[in-house]
Amino acid sequence: MVVFQNLIKFIQVIFFPNGMKWELKELFSIIPDLRNDFENCYSTNSNVIPIEIVKLRNRTVERINYDECPHLEQNPNLLEKINEFRENYLRPEFQKDRVFLNRKIKHRDIGVYSLYGRKFLKLSFEKQGKKVNLSLLIAMYTGLFGLGFLSRYNPSIWNPFIQKDITGEKLLVEKFLSVSIRHIPNLVLNFIENNNIHFINETDGITDLRFTTLSEDIDKIVKEQLEYLLYGKGMKYQ
Repeated sequence: MVVFQNLIKFIQVIFFPNGMKWELKELFSIIPDLRNDFENCYSTNSNVIPIEIVKLRNRTVERINYDECPHLEQNPNLLEKINEFRENYLRPEFQKDRVFLNRKIKHRDIGVYSLYGRKFLKLSFEKQGKKVNLSLLIAMYTGLFGLGFLSRYNPSIWNPFIQKDITGEKLLVEKFLSVSIRHIPNLVLNFIENNNIHFINETDGITDLRFTTLSEDIDKIVKEQLEYLLYGKGMKYQ
């Protein structure tokens, strides 16, 4: 019964803007697992920003490395295109080679995740003067519908593309189909269970420093050892 109720809620929150034209290229641009292939194929930036999650002893921070997202260094205002960014993050800390993102105390996870658990922040689209935040699930379903329609009703376009494409776009389409088959059931499961579930052995994009020996830890150990040695001689280390 609970699963059925969650499924009804899932159907109710599905949003797709009416009266707007969408290209397959736009839909592909927000799917994390297509990011590298998309940028290689079209020689342009995708609409997802890779996030590295850093776990410290007393808190968790997120950061964006410029070597993974060089266009952010050139256009810091790009973060403004992320839906609900200000509501969930404090002011970004721009440093030489990366940007640190600190979550607010009361925050909601607004990221999207690859099949390997890597977190990404998704940019919104500008459509008819409005900011449109398209979900991964809708992007995948729409892309599948478009490809199905094209192959069924426009074989004169589809067949030459499949047989003779030399642009690399055919490989991108094939990967999109593979990712959708694997990812759509996972997205539905995550919504029903209200949890971010990944069927992998190791999550990508997480740096765990909770059990790493830091410089201050070494200083403390050295000081304690010196105090111990000097105390035996009737002295106290300052």
